[in-house]
Amino acid sequence: MRRFREDLREFADLRNAIVHDRMHDEVIAEPNSWAVERIGMIANLLTAPPAVIPLFEKRVFTVDEEQSLGEAVD
Repeated sequence: MRRFREDLREFADLRNAIVHDRMHDEVIAEPNSWAVERIGMIANLLTAPPAVIPLFEKRVFTVDEEQSLGEAVD
C-alpha cells in the first residue's frame, strides 16, 4: 500500500539495524511501542483488508430500449 511505503522502508531499516548492526555485541536499535503497534496495524490491513461491500455497494438500476426516457430518469 502506497500510504505505508515510507513506514515500511523505515521498519526495514530498523530490522536491519537490530539484526545486523551491533557494537560490542550489543544491539544498537530496538523498536518502541509505537513502531510495534504500527507494524501490527499494517500487517492486519494487508492480511485482512476491509471489505469493499457494503462500503461501496450501490443499487444498480437498468432500463431497456422499450422503457421511456421518463421511466429511466425516475
